[in-house]
Amino acid sequence: MKIKKILLYNFKNFRHKTVIDFSDNITFLVGPNGFGKTTIFDAIELGLTGNISRITQMIQVTGENITYNKPFFQNDSSKPVIIKLWLEKSNGEQLAIIRILTNNSPTGGKVFAPKKSIEQFKLFRQEEVTDKNFSSIDNDIKLSKINQTTVDKFLEVNGKYEIAKIFNLFNYIQQEETTFFLKKSEKDRSNDLSFLVKTDEIEGKIKKINEVHRAINSRLRTLTEQKEKFTEQKFDNIAPKRLFKHRTFPFDKESPFSVDNLNQLDDFKITINKIIEFKQNFSITEYQRKLKKDNRKREINTMDSVLYSSILFPLVQRPNNQWLWEKYILENPRLFEYVLLENYLQSFETISHEYRRRKQLNQYWVNLSSDINQMTVRSFQYDQNDRLSNDFESLKSQFTSYQTLRESVGQVDKNLSDLRQLRSDLSNKFNELRHQHVDENKCPFCSQQFASFNDLKQAYDTYEAYLSEISSRESQKLQEVQLLLSSLIQQMKQRITDELNSLTTNIDEILLAKLQELRNEYKNYSLNINGFKTFIQSYTNVSSYRLDSLTFDVYNQQYQSNLQEFQSKLVADDELYSSLDISNLENIERQLDELIKEFPELRLETYQIKPNSYSKISKSTVESLLSELKMYINSTIDTSYAINENMIVDTENIFPVYFQNKVEELENIRIEDLEEKKLYLDKQHKLVQNIQLQELSRQIEILEKTAERLKEIHTRYEEEVKKFKIGIVKQLRIPFFIYSAKMLQNYQQGLGIFLTYKKATDSSDERAAIIRFKSDPNNDHDVMNQLSTGQLAVVSLAFTLSLNTMFKLSDNLNFLMIDDPIQDMDAMNVLSFIEILRHGIVDRYQIILSTYSDHNALFMGYKFANSNSHVDIDYQNVRELH
Repeated sequence: MKIKKILLYNFKNFRHKTVIDFSDNITFLVGPNGFGKTTIFDAIELGLTGNISRITQMIQVTGENITYNKPFFQNDSSKPVIIKLWLEKSNGEQLAIIRILTNNSPTGGKVFAPKKSIEQFKLFRQEEVTDKNFSSIDNDIKLSKINQTTVDKFLEVNGKYEIAKIFNLFNYIQQEETTFFLKKSEKDRSNDLSFLVKTDEIEGKIKKINEVHRAINSRLRTLTEQKEKFTEQKFDNIAPKRLFKHRTFPFDKESPFSVDNLNQLDDFKITINKIIEFKQNFSITEYQRKLKKDNRKREINTMDSVLYSSILFPLVQRPNNQWLWEKYILENPRLFEYVLLENYLQSFETISHEYRRRKQLNQYWVNLSSDINQMTVRSFQYDQNDRLSNDFESLKSQFTSYQTLRESVGQVDKNLSDLRQLRSDLSNKFNELRHQHVDENKCPFCSQQFASFNDLKQAYDTYEAYLSEISSRESQKLQEVQLLLSSLIQQMKQRITDELNSLTTNIDEILLAKLQELRNEYKNYSLNINGFKTFIQSYTNVSSYRLDSLTFDVYNQQYQSNLQEFQSKLVADDELYSSLDISNLENIERQLDELIKEFPELRLETYQIKPNSYSKISKSTVESLLSELKMYINSTIDTSYAINENMIVDTENIFPVYFQNKVEELENIRIEDLEEKKLYLDKQHKLVQNIQLQELSRQIEILEKTAERLKEIHTRYEEEVKKFKIGIVKQLRIPFFIYSAKMLQNYQQGLGIFLTYKKATDSSDERAAIIRFKSDPNNDHDVMNQLSTGQLAVVSLAFTLSLNTMFKLSDNLNFLMIDDPIQDMDAMNVLSFIEILRHGIVDRYQIILSTYSDHNALFMGYKFANSNSHVDIDYQNVRELH
């Protein structure tokens, strides 16, 4: 893979859009210090890894928790920062990476701190990339959001070998951090080498084996401590015996202990001791006496009806069964209805017939009261076999003739006929009303005042004659037929009126339904109606209605009045009658006699209520007396059944829980049985202890064998990894020795640098190993303590070149970036460095070098070109890129 192009916009000193072409094998970035050579390398690192290691790994100079007005790499805060990388594999596959940062907070913030601001970049890929559209920074190109994993997959590095972890070891030598690897501790060098030679996965497994081994040893110590607490014990042979049959208690099981509950022995014994103590102190005699007392109190509480009867005895015993009659009437107020409607019930058939006939006649009247011109043939309908059927048929025939004639004349004749008919109707109505203080000299048509009624009559007749003269023959004929029809209708309505007046009763529909309801239930009350009539007269006057007109509202008002008057004259509240059941009076009297015999001192008459004509007896009064009576009886019971509560105390609820409150259960279990149960628990406890001891021994044996086997596996794996690493170091140290020897200039010892690998002797971890760079095989000091800064930079460069020579993590990481390798490196043999690149690197790698000197760039380019005619070399003047 090669880096084809890079685009920078608003990144550090590259304020404007800048595109750099890296298509050639070797590219020299040439320019004075401060013109952006390192900035270009930072942009490449940021594009590939999402990080700038020289910023994130350096010692913190400025704080990350203070506010900044913009990110350190953003030139113009009003414009976004854009970095594009165009990558291309040898097979032609391409990827255009775009990292964009938009400053959405003009006032600044903590997110613009040096390290945090790098995390604000968003990563995209350009869907289609060409030489033309790669240079675009507008929104006209199609982008899709991706993550770092997409980049790693393209580079074919994944998992623990992601590009961010290996970039500064394999692909980039920084200007100020050339000794990046050398500055690490000897142990960290070993860890990084494990990472590079891919032994970290197997070392992770070794670490897990070690963790399991430590966990097993910890468990072994715990089990050994538990084992030391137990000793083999002997015990007597005691047979199991279950004491409680109704429920299985933990201490009463045949096998009460397991390994998990051995600590409950004391709890079980405490429980049994409580049962023994209860059995020793509990008095069965006193308890049975208490049961009798409680039972008698419960019986008293169920005798409300009997005690009610005692309290109300003077009222109940009034003569003539007065209480029973009052109670019966309250429960059956319908008796009032039977008396009030007695005559109607006796004539129910006649009343029903007249109700239906009146309803029918009223309907006839309504039908015939319509205007003649609004009538139809249906207006003359009648019921089958009605006595008025012939009259209705005659009317219907006359109406048909009238309709036929009316349809044959013109509209003027119809109107004139209607006018004369209206005058006739109004005249008839006026004649009916003129005797009822109506001014008979005032015309009903025009309100004109006449001298006398005769003058008015003469004027009316004169105008009527005039209307007759101007009427046509058809109109006159229509008028005659209409007058005849009106006359017949009036005659029919008169017959209907006469028949209505002949009916003897008139009731509404609700009252008829009430009569039907009472008639259906008459059998339930018939035997008591006469007695009710006699009894009720002393409370209220209830008289039967005569047959006449009667509505439900009038009847119901009278019914409610009689009922309320009866209730007002009762000696007690209505609810007292319903709460007292005296249907079995003999049984009530018997129970009262038994109560008096049991408690002779009881004076029931002091709690009785006598009739009071001035006020009603309320239920609350009776309830109060009942409560006092019960309290008195309960007090008498307490005296008769006095017990010693201390002899039946049970604060632990032993009796209900273990003996179900049954005396026979308590008597069946002996104290000797309970004492023997404690011995049985001791035996079972020791037995389980011995079983647990055996189980602990078995577990310890298994864990010891497992720990020993894990230790063997751990040692074997560790030795194999160490051998493998030493083998890798042996392969790496030869090219490293050669490269360092050739590149170090004016090295007084005349040798290269030795790379060694061995187990540490002063580490806290006895298994730790170290990587050491030695300038002399006879000297154990690391080169970091002996060489100059320039010489160390050469050693670091030689080590990076050695890694790229010996290892290949991916086919798509064949590029090397070196930032100003010969600046201030007076200790480097530049010719040897060029020779190493010419013969080991150039033909396989894309190389990007930077230098401040044009002469150095041209000299190295000349050497590269002479070594390989197929090498393409490009010189980018950084000063001209801005």
